[in-house]
Amino acid sequence: MRNKMEIGQVFKHWPKKTILESDNNLFSLITMNHNPLHIAEDPTVIGLLVISLAAGMSVSDITVGAKAVLSYEKIIHHKMVKIGDTINAESLILDKKITKTGKSIIDVETSVFNQKGEKVLSFERSIMF
Repeated sequence: MRNKMEIGQVFKHWPKKTILESDNNLFSLITMNHNPLHIAEDPTVIGLLVISLAAGMSVSDITVGAKAVLSYEKIIHHKMVKIGDTINAESLILDKKITKTGKSIIDVETSVFNQKGEKVLSFERSIMF
């Protein structure tokens, strides 16, 4: 288990990311998500792109050295993310445990905020080390 992680500890991830129209368009093409909501004149950013960015932002603080992410749960879209929004993420350590096989598992809640400090998305993960 990553010794530096303690229940209740918060990791503020860096860097922030301004989501460009090209980011959203490419993600739409790669994932075959052609919902007009995401490719209209004033598109809403695809939620899975926001989740992917937040998970990526957390790698150096949370998941580097992990064996696997076991689950993504309780995904909540609190507010829409629009093209040009700058997001940042932080993760809260919810729980730490050792399995019967000796594997370490941490439960983490990651929250994503826009440039106004509004929570736009949150999700939980269980990560095995």
